[in-house]
Amino acid sequence: MRLSATHTDELVLKTTIDGLMVALKEQLADIAVGLEGQTSMVAQIGDLLNQKGHTLSVVESCTGGAIAKEITAHAGVSSFYRGGLIPYATDLKVTLLGIDPELIKRHSSVSVAVAQAMALSAQKLFNSDYAIATTGIAGPSKGDGAGEVGTVCIAIAGPSGLSFDQFLFGRARERIIQKAVDKAFEMLYKEISKI
Repeated sequence: MRLSATHTDELVLKTTIDGLMVALKEQLADIAVGLEGQTSMVAQIGDLLNQKGHTLSVVESCTGGAIAKEITAHAGVSSFYRGGLIPYATDLKVTLLGIDPELIKRHSSVSVAVAQAMALSAQKLFNSDYAIATTGIAGPSKGDGAGEVGTVCIAIAGPSGLSFDQFLFGRARERIIQKAVDKAFEMLYKEISKI
């Protein structure tokens, strides 16, 4: 969201915008996690994890390593980031992560249930306090997942349990992946902030 205005008196303009920003922050407090020009989301997450002495791992399917790429683009993340896996193929979710094939058969590889199992498996595999898991259909075809193109399931495993959700992020592949990355970081930030 971007707020802009014009006025001939700079003081009036600044006072008005500042007042509107305060009102917006109050209205968006439960969903906003930062403002433009502030520290990046990864840096904010890293600061929280470091303050608490906690670690993070990722297991990505539909995002194909995009979350890990954003994390490792920042210097100093080795203080909290343990690593990640990209089990893109369904059979690798079974062999590498130990996901029960019956769970996949019952719910589909693109489901909240499978995302939850992936997050818990990554948390255990990497011995991390938190784990992000993504599974979805980035398109243009559906692959072996149920649901429509743009469906993404994200789960966060943490010390206080699991948080998870299913989203529909449109049909453009690049936008689906970026929206999934952004939403995963938002969910993780909120989960870490609880404790």
